[in-house]
Amino acid sequence: FQAVEKDALPRKVWGECLDCPKFPDCDEVAMEMRL
Repeated sequence: FQAVEKDALPRKVWGECLDCPKFPDCDEVAMEMRL
């Protein structure tokens, strides 16, 4: 896995963040698995 900016993720993935109570002050790190 490799850390990536949340902006680099497809909208389908980070769209779930909009319903999160931590949004927009999220402290989670987006990770991507490169194949």
